[in-house]
Amino acid sequence: MLTLNQLLIIGRIGGPPKTFGKIAKVSIATDRHWTDKDGEAKSATDWVTISIVDAKQAEWAAATLKKGDGVFVKARVAETKYETAGQRVYGVEVVAAMVTGVPP
Repeated sequence: MLTLNQLLIIGRIGGPPKTFGKIAKVSIATDRHWTDKDGEAKSATDWVTISIVDAKQAEWAAATLKKGDGVFVKARVAETKYETAGQRVYGVEVVAAMVTGVPP
């Protein structure tokens, strides 16, 4: 059976990347537009936080990206596990494989 774990995100940077050693995290805003049942135009912004784990890309992101910049991200979803107060907690993280700027 063939499987695929890939996300493509095109959006705007919400603020400067936060760096943690050789890793960077950045929030990306994406917009949704639709028409409701009454014919009224609606829109909403969704936020995705991505982890950039490639040291060179993290360094590039920290030095280059700023709030409002357009960005294209190819990523995957990764499971996270940790313990807090004796309880095992599971979650998901979006891990970037490639990050590049896009023109406005």
